[in-house]
Amino acid sequence: MLAGADLLSPVYLCVPKNSPFETLDDLVTYCKEHPGELIFGMQLGSASHYYAESCAQNLGISWNYVENGTDSNRITSLMGGITQATVVSGVSALQYVEAGELRALCCVAEPGSATPEALKDVPSLKGAGYENISVRNCNFLYGPKMDDALCAEINRVFTEVFTDAEIQQRLIEMNQEQTIWKDNIEATETVNQLYESYHAIAESLNILAPGRD
Repeated sequence: MLAGADLLSPVYLCVPKNSPFETLDDLVTYCKEHPGELIFGMQLGSASHYYAESCAQNLGISWNYVENGTDSNRITSLMGGITQATVVSGVSALQYVEAGELRALCCVAEPGSATPEALKDVPSLKGAGYENISVRNCNFLYGPKMDDALCAEINRVFTEVFTDAEIQQRLIEMNQEQTIWKDNIEATETVNQLYESYHAIAESLNILAPGRD
């Protein structure tokens, strides 16, 4: 691995504007009274699936999962009444929340400092009295196996570009906040932690790939 960064852009649990769930507690109460009935949109095996299941486990509830694709597909399904809830990135949710088409019930982890005005009052899971999810979302820069010194130099150049003020400002304008790891050692440790967190969720969903027990 040459470099890596934590993607701190928040992910939100959303429902349509006409949903009976005004708050996260409304949704949790319904799900506890009707376990496994709420229709939850996700993309099988994607980050949305892991976020959704980790969120459900932290809330002590269960969803009825429906495969319906990417963020934009899931938002369309919500607005069309096909599904009742989903998790989407803040980048995807923002314009629909601003337009009053979606209601964001919570942010599944602590939102970053770049959170736009329309989402600033949305509580985190922890702020709503639950535990934030542990699954992390990261970006990695990989290359073929090469000399350690060359890896270090590529990491240095990448870090210099990544931390440029103009690049960081552009990320903020895209509602994306990222922090870069200081070196290959930290990146490798984080990848291992990320694998373990995803493995645990996949195991609980019984969707581990063959040979990944």
